[in-house]
Amino acid sequence: MKKINICIIAALSTCLLIGCFSITSLAQSVPENTLTVRDGLPNFFTKVKEKKPVTVVYFGGSITNAGYGYRVQTEKRFREMYPGVPFTMINAAIGGTCSDLGAVRTEDDVLSHQPDLVFVEYAVNDDGIDSVKIIDAMEGIVRQILDRNSKTDICFLYTATDRMTATNLQGRHWYSARVMERVADYYKIPSIALDFALAKSVAAGKTIVKGEKGKDYGDKIIFSYDGVHPTREGHEIYTQALTDAFDIMSGMKQHVRKKPGKPLSPNNYEKYGWYSVTKAKMSGNWQQLGTGNEIYDRFKAELPELFCGTGADDQITVRFKGTRIGFFDVIGPGTGSVIVRIDNQSPIPIRRFDKYCTYYRYHYFWLPELEDGEHTVTLTVDPTPFDKQTDPPAAELSDDIRKDLPKRNIYLGKIMLSGNLLKSEK
Repeated sequence: MKKINICIIAALSTCLLIGCFSITSLAQSVPENTLTVRDGLPNFFTKVKEKKPVTVVYFGGSITNAGYGYRVQTEKRFREMYPGVPFTMINAAIGGTCSDLGAVRTEDDVLSHQPDLVFVEYAVNDDGIDSVKIIDAMEGIVRQILDRNSKTDICFLYTATDRMTATNLQGRHWYSARVMERVADYYKIPSIALDFALAKSVAAGKTIVKGEKGKDYGDKIIFSYDGVHPTREGHEIYTQALTDAFDIMSGMKQHVRKKPGKPLSPNNYEKYGWYSVTKAKMSGNWQQLGTGNEIYDRFKAELPELFCGTGADDQITVRFKGTRIGFFDVIGPGTGSVIVRIDNQSPIPIRRFDKYCTYYRYHYFWLPELEDGEHTVTLTVDPTPFDKQTDPPAAELSDDIRKDLPKRNIYLGKIMLSGNLLKSEK
């Protein structure tokens, strides 16, 4: 029986991708209510009622970052819903990043704006992350925000992909969202199930989760063409669910939130942060990139200090007291590898190139967790050639991209840390 059930779920998932399975009968399994209120958003609604200035930060990955997506759509809706309220909307999303980097970025990219409301959207990007790590990261984000100002409101948003929708149609969140709900419950943070909103539309026969470009689906909405990133119409499903939730909350009693007490996880990422690589000892021929360099101009918003290393003499040494260290960088067609040594341990080779490096993008990597204490880490550029198998293959890439493939550059901008930097000899 177990094998049969697994096959049924697998078949359902496959049919969802191509829109060939009749699932109207499953509509009753999807929760009607996509909002879990908990303590609500007292600060937001108080300021809206009094028509005071409101700053909203959108924090997440590429789904939030989309220039035509739910973020942009809800910005417009909020101004319509709350006329006369001076809104400042901040896009603090970076595509392809998870909640662990969110915990690192919270101080610079969220708290620096003194927000009244923070939307946190990482359910899709945290797919595949260990549940303990998700709790540690999401709690780290929450505690950093509430430690700074307990009045700041937070709202979790749960988005979905094609492979998550079969689970959503059974009335359950995907595991990453279920884990995040533990943090939301503990801190009484409202959450909006955008994943259930999508599932309801699919179950009603209104939406195709993953469509094929050029294929006629009649009057059905195509949620996505890649199974992950919604179309403009797909984002409208999210936007409607979010603004409907705000309509509901606006008529409810709001509860004053207190300063956070004992943490849910003692190992949460509350103390995580990042620093410029200029805080480390740099040796060799690192080149600091500046205005006019194509890569720098593209990524200077997050990496105002970006360095390029090309040879085996290019090394960075970091001394710190803490438990974890990583690096925030840029990877793409022209990037290569590094060799990392922690204290006196064996060197660790790390490839800074993958099959998606058909363009340049933000990226990051963590080193293994360590005993709490003082540590020295050296990162050295490894210019050794390796075969760059790309998808699509190099023959299908543009000339501009293909010309960069022989390079083995490393682009570094930030040191990510749980702990404190120690002074390094220059």
